[in-house]
Amino acid sequence: MTRVKRGTCARQRRKKLLHLNRSYSGVHSRLFRQAKQQRFKALTSSFVNRKKFQRETRGLWIQRIQCGLKSNLVYFKQNEEVNSLKYNMFIHNLKKKNILFNRKILAQMVLLDPKTFSQLLNYIRNGTS
Repeated sequence: MTRVKRGTCARQRRKKLLHLNRSYSGVHSRLFRQAKQQRFKALTSSFVNRKKFQRETRGLWIQRIQCGLKSNLVYFKQNEEVNSLKYNMFIHNLKKKNILFNRKILAQMVLLDPKTFSQLLNYIRNGTS
């Protein structure tokens, strides 16, 4: 069998990876073996952090909706006590009334259009617009 020299192919592959790692510090941007390991670790971290960002953003939307519920002072009677509408009951009533808003839209509604949000709350509470 003839000997295969991989000079150009291997060099191109290494050069491409080192080019991707230009912004890393130390040997992670200069030596191929460390650069390869660092690139793998960076890609893993980016996947994990994307999921973490989505989780935190959803929590932020929920907090904004809760603040909107508290600021509108919508009340409902339960056992002769007046309580403010809670987030879980709000989402439950939305689904029961078949209103298909996601949390992102509701959070934007609280920030940008509070009047519409209060109308939505009145519709959920009374069943009228």
